[in-house]
Amino acid sequence: LCTTAHDCFEALWEAVREASVACCAWVEGTLAPEFRVRASRSDGATHSSALPALLMSDHVRRSLGAISSVVCDPLPPLDNLGAAADELSALAVIPMVSGGDLLGSLVFATREPGGFGEARLHYLRTLTSVFAGGCERALLRDRLAQAEGRYGELVNATPTFLVAIDPEGTVVLFNRSLELATGQRARDVLGRDGSRCLSHLADDVDLHAMLLRELLKPTLPTVRARLTTAN
Repeated sequence: LCTTAHDCFEALWEAVREASVACCAWVEGTLAPEFRVRASRSDGATHSSALPALLMSDHVRRSLGAISSVVCDPLPPLDNLGAAADELSALAVIPMVSGGDLLGSLVFATREPGGFGEARLHYLRTLTSVFAGGCERALLRDRLAQAEGRYGELVNATPTFLVAIDPEGTVVLFNRSLELATGQRARDVLGRDGSRCLSHLADDVDLHAMLLRELLKPTLPTVRARLTTAN
């Protein structure tokens, strides 16, 4: 299971090597120099200048942003490849599409004398589709984690005491201000029974039952209770 976009690309690279891919790049954007290379890999036998030069070639730049695969097989002579020109025999630019959205493109190159062939191209298209889906999920997880991090910072920065209890009575939020006031640590309270954790703080009132009772009312719930702080 790929948990990050980087993990997804590494798994993709291991898979495409079985199709005799010499180098691979994940590209976002459609125009040079505005496009961004998110990740790239080459095998040990490929000249170090081959992939960067290939990505700057007109063949690739004209293919980025296309909604269908663009294949140059065989690859025509490219002046900017220099010493690496004789190494690569074919090029494929395959769009990454997930949920109807274009996430970028994958650029593949091989130096096999026969190029990719239809079977290899089908394999690469299938892997690209799988990679696009996995990558989108990983990126969504990253964005969610970032949002949760910002949310947590706001929750802990407020001087207001914040505690949340789910319908089963489990504590799911206990902010820094409440930690300082009560002397209890969030890590010791989260996931535990709210009635047991909080009852001694509020004159032995069953806060969970009180909250549930108030939430059933049509008006904005208001609970008044005397809290005992650490000091």
